[in-house]
Amino acid sequence: MPGGNILGVIFKPDNSMEGYFNKKPLFSGTCTWNNGILSFEDNGCQDIKGIYKIVFFSNSDSMRWEVINDSCEGRKQGMNNMVFARVK
Repeated sequence: MPGGNILGVIFKPDNSMEGYFNKKPLFSGTCTWNNGILSFEDNGCQDIKGIYKIVFFSNSDSMRWEVINDSCEGRKQGMNNMVFARVK
């Protein structure tokens, strides 16, 4: 949506990731992918691993993260109903 907030995540080959909110750094951390499951730790919730199922939709141009296990309440609530779109 024009003028809306944009959350971006860059996944790097060394298993690191960086998150941006409106193009400003928001978080960084490490992650692993395995059969559609993303496990990660970030600097927003030090030493608390989040585990999410990745659901692709809209011709695989968008994804949603469905919580499997995350005891970081702020992060878990932030991911609720969040949609990520592919940047072209």
